[in-house]
Amino acid sequence: MNYIDEGMLEGLRISHNKELARYGIWAKNAKMSITEEKISIDGAIIDEINFNTLQNSGIKMLDIRKSKVRDIIFTKDIALNVHFGGITFADRIRSNSNFHGKFEFANCIFEQEVNFNEASFNDILFAYNTFKRAASFLHTIFGNTKNTTIINLSNTTFLDRVGFHNATFNQNIRFTNLTFKKELIFDRAEFNCNQAVFNITCEKRAHFIGTKFQNVAGFERCDFKKELGLMITHTKKIGFIETIFSDFIMKKEPLPNYMIFQKCVFLNKLDLKYCNFKEITFNTCAFKDNIYFNNSTFQDYADFHECEFEKTASFYEVTFYKTPSFSQAIFKGNLNIVNANLNFDFDDLESTIKHEHEDYNKNIEKNENKKSRDKFANDFRDSFRIFKNTLIKDNNLLDASNFHKYELYSKELELKHKGNKTIKEHIEKWQLYFYRKLCDHHTDLLLNLKWLIIAIGLFASLYFISRLIQDISILESLNPFGICFSIACAFIALILYWFGYIERLDFFASINAVITLWIICYKPQLIFGIANLLGNIKYHGFENFLITIYTIIIGLIIFSLQKTARKNSIVPN
Repeated sequence: MNYIDEGMLEGLRISHNKELARYGIWAKNAKMSITEEKISIDGAIIDEINFNTLQNSGIKMLDIRKSKVRDIIFTKDIALNVHFGGITFADRIRSNSNFHGKFEFANCIFEQEVNFNEASFNDILFAYNTFKRAASFLHTIFGNTKNTTIINLSNTTFLDRVGFHNATFNQNIRFTNLTFKKELIFDRAEFNCNQAVFNITCEKRAHFIGTKFQNVAGFERCDFKKELGLMITHTKKIGFIETIFSDFIMKKEPLPNYMIFQKCVFLNKLDLKYCNFKEITFNTCAFKDNIYFNNSTFQDYADFHECEFEKTASFYEVTFYKTPSFSQAIFKGNLNIVNANLNFDFDDLESTIKHEHEDYNKNIEKNENKKSRDKFANDFRDSFRIFKNTLIKDNNLLDASNFHKYELYSKELELKHKGNKTIKEHIEKWQLYFYRKLCDHHTDLLLNLKWLIIAIGLFASLYFISRLIQDISILESLNPFGICFSIACAFIALILYWFGYIERLDFFASINAVITLWIICYKPQLIFGIANLLGNIKYHGFENFLITIYTIIIGLIIFSLQKTARKNSIVPN
């Protein structure tokens, strides 16, 4: 409200429309229509609108178009439905009113500051407007929880600073095609609604610090030309679709339960170190500068498929609790994944692939459009292959060996779920299964040693039983102290296994280690298998067969053992 000299104002009012003046509207050159409950005005110059007078006259609807409005006097509670279309507001607007009716601003120009601090709008529409000065919505309330319509703020340009500090949004809201030429602030705003969607362009910094989204926040086709600061709390899901970021700054804690970036472009360095992510997806994103996830944790699924990394991508000391996907990702610069902890095994990978397969196909009705599980396994294999090849390019063969292992996991699962397999594919599947169980694809030396001990122990046991059947008197030659020691070791191993201190394989390895110790003490030459057939000792048919099979198995195990010991030979040239 502007304060004008009373004498001057009285002189101006002589030329005003007297009929409109009865309703508190001081207008000139007005084309108007007045009914019992509605006033329509077109093409007028309006010096003053007094909502108190207007409302007391019984009017329920005010419709003003293509006019110029100077001063508006608001009252605390306004029940009217108001439409301003094509209006130029020449003076400052300031109100903390409770707007109970529908309030619409369409194709309007606000020449001066707009201040709706502590106001409340039951139903508000902003469309095709221009704000030339600052706009403030401090502690403003938009909508109510009982209204199911969507609040729309669309196709509007803000030439000066805009603030929604501590604002409350109680209905689903869309910010569509909004342009902010200067600073945009949503600090400590609360969105008590199911969905808030932003389609905005910010030429200066935009801040969402301490902002609360009750459910879903979506940023679609946004362009943040300067800094975007995020510290969003109590949010289930936040998504960025086809959005361009210049400087993306996100506070480390707390993070939403699910974050998705789809077809986004990050122009500058992205620092996401020491973050504790839950579920996060970067789908077909482009990173034009360095990106750092150092020391971050991914508690749930992490998806980077079809992303393009122009420069350094650092996952130093990152922990993945579930299998990540980097299918068809491109690393043009350096990839740093040193000391990354991929905290999953074959069973975890199989579970993840199953989950992705079911989640992808659950809403697809036609079978021809569904994606088979072996295709998902192939996508994960492609992810691990990309990491492996990138690390080989950087001469990081040790870390590359781990990703080669995961690549073989995926290949085994792909063959397992593939239909109409050839004989060659059947053989390849069982070969992959064998080497996974034997030595985890040449990455687990201790596992390989366990199987070596088990193979020697089983062979010695069967050979001893064969000899015992032929001559039971050989029991007399056994050392009684050795027998007692063996029983004690077996009992200890059984107790440890029974109470869950060791796994089943460790239990069998412990028992066979005792047997191997016996064979070393009494007849170590048996360890060398088929070499025993070259001497003068006579063996019957079963023993010859047993020694031959043992020699083949022990040869495979020793070959695998030496290959596992030489880490650099794991990754193919």
